[in-house]
Amino acid sequence: MLRILGSPRRFCDGLTRRDFIRAGALGSLGLADWLRARAGESVPTTLFPGSFGKAKACILLYLYGSPSQLETFDVKPEAPVEIRGELGTIPTAVPGFRIGELLPQTAKVIDRATVVRSLTHPYPVHGVAYATSGLPDPTGSREVSPRDPAHWPFLGSVVDYLEERRNDGRLAVPHNLALPWAFSTRRANQPHRAGPYGGFLGTAYEPGLD
Repeated sequence: MLRILGSPRRFCDGLTRRDFIRAGALGSLGLADWLRARAGESVPTTLFPGSFGKAKACILLYLYGSPSQLETFDVKPEAPVEIRGELGTIPTAVPGFRIGELLPQTAKVIDRATVVRSLTHPYPVHGVAYATSGLPDPTGSREVSPRDPAHWPFLGSVVDYLEERRNDGRLAVPHNLALPWAFSTRRANQPHRAGPYGGFLGTAYEPGLD
């Protein structure tokens, strides 16, 4: 079960908003099924056939700073020592495919994942705005100016915008949430970074905060 850190906020029935996020991370047991089970109703035991490509929710876990790809999923064991890094590699469930030695549990299930090693960009910055919105040129001061109207909107903001128009008005329950706090706002002595914000759609379409 996925656990999201942060300060809990409770609804009037005693549930926290984080409970709903946890429920949605139960795999084949979806949020609707969890609510049925809580109400004492029967819950389907199998997934509906032909459901691929019909997902109604997406959780984006964005790691602002993380281990090098050379020590996780794009190891270079045959490269010179100054390139390949200090850690070793281990075999995985996919014959011939090795990953960093610190990921033994991931290695067991890597055959159920898709590893993309071709993504790159030419910008000498962390590139959060580029990665989360597709902004074609995130260089200069834009990277540290999250509410510059020249920014493109976060993908969750785009979905909210389109859903609002499909439903003829603002959504009763926000679908676009940031947990457990606004992106990069807890970094000490550092400016806030661009990325998951409303961009030229405006602040009304920024992710709601827990």
